[in-house]
Amino acid sequence: MNILVRIFVAILDFFVIKNKKKIAFPCINDNEWRGNCAFLHKYIDYNLKKDYTVYVLCGKKSMLLIDSDTKENAVYIYSFRGIWHLLTSGIVIYHHGPLAGLIPLTSFRRLNYHINHGIHFKKVELALDPHSEELKNHKSFVKTKWFCKHHAVSSHVDALACCAYYHVLHSNIHVTGIPRNDIFFNENKNELPNYINDDIKKISEIALRKKIIVYAPTWRSSGGAYTLTLDDENLLAIFLRENQAVFFYAGHPYLKNRIIPNIDGVYDFNIMFTDIQPLLKYADVLITDYSSIWIDFLLTKKPIVGFHYDYKFYKDDRGFLYDFSSVFPGPIVSDFNTLLLELKNLLSGDFTVNNKYNISLSIFHEHFDGQNCRRITDSIIKESR
Repeated sequence: MNILVRIFVAILDFFVIKNKKKIAFPCINDNEWRGNCAFLHKYIDYNLKKDYTVYVLCGKKSMLLIDSDTKENAVYIYSFRGIWHLLTSGIVIYHHGPLAGLIPLTSFRRLNYHINHGIHFKKVELALDPHSEELKNHKSFVKTKWFCKHHAVSSHVDALACCAYYHVLHSNIHVTGIPRNDIFFNENKNELPNYINDDIKKISEIALRKKIIVYAPTWRSSGGAYTLTLDDENLLAIFLRENQAVFFYAGHPYLKNRIIPNIDGVYDFNIMFTDIQPLLKYADVLITDYSSIWIDFLLTKKPIVGFHYDYKFYKDDRGFLYDFSSVFPGPIVSDFNTLLLELKNLLSGDFTVNNKYNISLSIFHEHFDGQNCRRITDSIIKESR
């Protein structure tokens, strides 16, 4: 859709009457649907279908138009019907900022509610350092605070981080927990997206009671993550055999130049699966670099290893809200050989949750009951009245 048409639609929005019983999830990028959006949509659709009408507004060729969880609610966002549902929805739920549908909609006579796509850890938007590379790449960008008044967060500390990110009122931040983390406590398959249940089955079929190691590198502006040398691959193959383990390479969806070792026991998660949450639920140990996924994994109370082979570059590129070494609950290594030694120690069964781990857990999480979607839904209903 032409940018001038989008601006016209945004202006038209001021004159359209809103339906407080209509909820819209705009999402034109399928990669951004997984996680929080999918979990919250499934919960709302399953529990509020009698009282609310829900629409998933997506791209013309989106998989959401045929997905079993969304096909009944999915509409091409730039069709007349899609634009009408977007403009008349009294509740719009955002996840990757306020332009998930590329049409800027204000909170005038509507509730714009932001569930974010993760717990606040790395610096973005108004929290970016003046010298950071990320800020240089985004000298002009739409600020979330202009459009999203209400936000769901994971803890009271996370609420303060949200204030730093977006400069929104603390009173409009709701400590509900984030939707996708319900998977660690909620066993009700009816409230989980169907693809999550499918992924759980596939993981169990691959692992076959072996220990599960997950490597989850984050996105980098410079390209790909760590590339294993031939020696690294040989060492990893031996390690997996000796420790009866499988290795899932689960890179960030936007990570470029992923090079997956072609050895037995190593699986390319991004090709084989849809969402990382089921893998986190059943993993025995997580390796990550700077991805905030480790904060979700804290809820499993299982071991985490930081693999920081390029720490200085990434710190200068993006930056963190917290001192990384102070809040990270596990060992941090910078080379592959040391990484394997740490994995061997952690998989041997000697791991115990220590005081530092519990402190990290208390900083980033406040709810441990699998009811995050319910709390967010209750908050949305309350604020939309």
